[in-house]
Amino acid sequence: MKQKVITMLFVDLKRNFVTIGKDEEANLDIGQTWGHKTAGWLNWSDLLDHRRVVLLAEASSGKTEEFRNQAQTLVVQGKAAFFVRIEDLADDGFEAALEPSVVDAFKHWCDDHADEKGWFFLDSVDEARLNHKSLEKALRCFARELHRGVERAHVYISCRVSDWKCCEDRAVVERLLPVWEKAAQPEYLDEDAALLDPIFDKKHGANRAYTSNEEPERKLEALLVVQLIPLNTEQRYVFAAAAEIDRPKDFVEAIELNGLEAYAERPGDLLDLAEYWKSYNRFGNLADMTEHGVVMKLAERDKFRPDNRDLPTDKARHGAERLAAALTLAKSFTLRAPGHEPDPSLATDAIDPITVLDDWTDAERNALMRQGIFSPSTYGRVRFHHRGTQEYLTACWFNRLLQFGCPQTAVWDLIFTTLYDIETLVPSLHAAAAWLAHFNSSICNEIIRREPLVLLRYGDPRSLPLEGKEQLLLTYASRHAVGEISNDSLDHRSLWMFATPDLSDAIRQAWSINDRYDFRIDLLRLVREGVIRSCTDLARESVIDEKANDYLRIVALEAIEACRDIQGLAAAARWVKGAIGRISARLCPYFASILFPFHLTVNDLLEILKHSPKPNNDSPREIDNVIGELWKRCPEANREQLLAGLADLALSQPFKTEYIRISAQHYGLVENLAPIARDALTNQGDAKVSDGLIRLLMAIERADRNLSRDEEKIGIKDLVTQNPYLQRRLFWADVEEIRQNTETGENRLSRVCEIFFYGDIFWQLGPSDLNWLFEDLSERPLEADKQIALNAIVLILTSIGALQDELPRLRLLIAGKVMLEKDLEEYLTPPITGNHYCPVNS
Repeated sequence: MKQKVITMLFVDLKRNFVTIGKDEEANLDIGQTWGHKTAGWLNWSDLLDHRRVVLLAEASSGKTEEFRNQAQTLVVQGKAAFFVRIEDLADDGFEAALEPSVVDAFKHWCDDHADEKGWFFLDSVDEARLNHKSLEKALRCFARELHRGVERAHVYISCRVSDWKCCEDRAVVERLLPVWEKAAQPEYLDEDAALLDPIFDKKHGANRAYTSNEEPERKLEALLVVQLIPLNTEQRYVFAAAAEIDRPKDFVEAIELNGLEAYAERPGDLLDLAEYWKSYNRFGNLADMTEHGVVMKLAERDKFRPDNRDLPTDKARHGAERLAAALTLAKSFTLRAPGHEPDPSLATDAIDPITVLDDWTDAERNALMRQGIFSPSTYGRVRFHHRGTQEYLTACWFNRLLQFGCPQTAVWDLIFTTLYDIETLVPSLHAAAAWLAHFNSSICNEIIRREPLVLLRYGDPRSLPLEGKEQLLLTYASRHAVGEISNDSLDHRSLWMFATPDLSDAIRQAWSINDRYDFRIDLLRLVREGVIRSCTDLARESVIDEKANDYLRIVALEAIEACRDIQGLAAAARWVKGAIGRISARLCPYFASILFPFHLTVNDLLEILKHSPKPNNDSPREIDNVIGELWKRCPEANREQLLAGLADLALSQPFKTEYIRISAQHYGLVENLAPIARDALTNQGDAKVSDGLIRLLMAIERADRNLSRDEEKIGIKDLVTQNPYLQRRLFWADVEEIRQNTETGENRLSRVCEIFFYGDIFWQLGPSDLNWLFEDLSERPLEADKQIALNAIVLILTSIGALQDELPRLRLLIAGKVMLEKDLEEYLTPPITGNHYCPVNS
């Protein structure tokens, strides 16, 4: 089937950049895990602050589109920004290379009287060099036309990494487009101080201030060299949606599930995958998609590039295989970029392509190194865009040798070895050997005999023939049972690729061969990942076996869920209901998350929470940390029941301390209730607030957390204070709780400022609460409550300067009530100033 070609306009993917180090490759995992700032990543906003930047990127990375879009964006913002191709600049000069519509803007910017900054995007050094244009000549013309504007100009240059001559080109940029750091203002000494300078050793001169006759040293601002960060999941989704791909979410998830992230790091890569997806509505296996990626990255997308005629496609493939094999066998990952002079200050493990492709011409080698299959590494170094590609091409090279008559023993001796009388594989060749196993059955069988897990960890486990998979699994079972396999770690994706329903018989045989729990966990993971329904009976037996390892039981339950085994889930739920109080803290969150709400009721869930073991410290239990997700799954009709139950647990005795009146058993649970309360408040609509929600708010108020550092609690406070009905309910609930737990005959609660407890009060009384406070002053049955209402009214009226106007009304309401009349006179003599703390807003 012919693939559909996708064309599209620019999509702003919010790209990030990282500095290219001199001799150390950037660790891109740090930024994905710990955040952009921690990893030192830059975005366009950061780059636009720099005055000299070089962007090195391989083919299909989108560097030209990024440059063009940034220039247009700045122009829309009213700034001076210009995009030109370096090839045109070298031929015609800068002004002549511009679009006619922006020539006047450039002339205005060049005006000696103008002082505004300008941003200049000079694109594609590599294409200029292909057409025998000089970067130095182009920049000389550019600098001449900038004239006095050089210091005001922010200049950005793009180039494929294979064509950037780091030392030579850097020197050219710094010589023709120098830009100086702004000197710090010197600290001047008086003239007499200078007389003492000769007395001191000159080596201490850096520690003294400048005299009035000295000029601060000028320093050349460093040229910043960066590369683009590979696309992440969110950027892939944005791109897929813009490309009008059907089911873009499924498309992105399929990329990750099939292990294709390495082939979706650049916009051009993503276009290739999108075309494949649109043509076949799926992705092929990893072996097919890796081959597809190699073919596409060795093909130049620009069919009119001059170097297309220098290197036939077949020769490019052979050369890539030779370079990959050389790197793998030398235990290296970097190649010296073409045209780079030796630099003794750089690492020496980079391989010069000339030593590998010594029968090629310079033009052929350079054309290969410009292809998208290579990516920047460090200064003057490139690498295969992904390690998996290098490993796959190494296997292709081994296979080509065998096909062309190389003795199998020669390849065999490279891959296999014996260490301490144990037959194994050369560690550095595990991945290449796994890929080679797809081409050569004898290699495959020998790997299974020696190191079966190599074929699960590397290569494409899904592409192995069924007979090979079964042999691998049974060999693994036997060798693991007798302790011959020490490292049995397998990642989720490898198991997903390996597991298929037709493995059910082999899984059963392996189960009977090896009863070690860690091995059986891997078998249950296969059942889960491959949705092997004919093996769910193994999972059912494991999930209710109280003697079994906790993690094995968790994986068993996940396998039952993945296979949609309703009877198995019901059996697990029956066990849970009968085992409450015996379920380990580790099992509780997994069983609750999978079985609630379809197999466990709200009452069941609350019982699990009630009897879940308390940790030794104050940290939340594992089940406490999943309560938010359980709330989201709870049916609307049962949410009030869940709210009330959670509140009862949180406020149950014994308390943590005399002052922290939160359940000692469920203290960690309370720390996870704020999002639930906020969601309930946000979605309650016009319905009246329930008793359960009021009690839940009381529990969160009393949690040991600082309100100023807790956004969830701040959000709750805002919702409470905006709702007078809610304030009223929570206010009196707090009063009643304090009265029950702290009040004695000698300590009678009668003032607002006495409503105090450890934690944070959500309500904040103000003028909008006066109506219900007046009502409660008349109707509350307890005299102490009326005293509190009167105190609150007086505080609010005093704060807004309305007390004198409302005094007649107050006196009428409390007439004949001795205690209230006495309180009012006390408030008026002297009048309340409101300077002491009370939760009242004016």
